[in-house]
Amino acid sequence: MSSRTDRRFRFKMQLAFAVWKRRDLSPATRLVFSVLLIGHHNVETGKCNPSYETLASECSMARRAVIRIVGKLEAMGLLAIKVSVGRKHTNSFSFPSLEMVTPRSPFKDRKMV
Repeated sequence: MSSRTDRRFRFKMQLAFAVWKRRDLSPATRLVFSVLLIGHHNVETGKCNPSYETLASECSMARRAVIRIVGKLEAMGLLAIKVSVGRKHTNSFSFPSLEMVTPRSPFKDRKMV
């Protein structure tokens, strides 16, 4: 695992824990967020595109409840959703907080000669 991936993974776990501790979110909302982030987000590629059916099954919830919760997470800025058009309507989820974690430049501390 590269240092960038390792840094993103650590931040991903910190973000999941921070959201899990939030008491302004219902347990169901925290569960859906955690399943998306921990269970489906690929740290290296940034991809996260489980179906609502998959999320509903993994969270033991109705599909409609998951859709409502995902909408709430998006409205709060914890989640971003990109819907593709075409034959397969695939949702691609991203986490704005994770996108702020950028790799440190190897040239930052170097002096120019």
